[in-house]
Amino acid sequence: MNGKTTNKPTHNPNLSLRRVRLWLEVKRGKIYYFIPSILWMLVIFFLSGRSSTGIGGSRTNRFLIHKTLHIIEYAILAITFYFAFFKTKIFPQVQKYTIFVSYLYALTDELHQHFIPGRDGKISDTFIDLLGILLGLYLVKSFLQKRQPS
Repeated sequence: MNGKTTNKPTHNPNLSLRRVRLWLEVKRGKIYYFIPSILWMLVIFFLSGRSSTGIGGSRTNRFLIHKTLHIIEYAILAITFYFAFFKTKIFPQVQKYTIFVSYLYALTDELHQHFIPGRDGKISDTFIDLLGILLGLYLVKSFLQKRQPS
């Protein structure tokens, strides 16, 4: 070396190795914890791909039923992701990643609906989906607290 110091960015190899190790563990057998999430995402994708919901009644009733279904769909998705992240221990902040991944899927679902004849993707629906995600997390937390001995 010629005595010059390099200003290379420092990087923590332990953090990268930990992520790789966790990913390999998921690939070696813990991936099955994500099967319910993947299956439920397929259900949502299928339902979003339909041009008609088949819900009758007044416009107000259809609106309320449609938005309620959004909340239920994403509450279930959040519950499945929460338990997958919790069981695999990939990320220490289970709630944060559950919200992030579930909401990311909600955004892509609305994009998908944009291309379906008779449907339109609305960003406002993702906020309804977010309510469902938060409801799912609330239900999980309530369930887990009741299971803990007093």
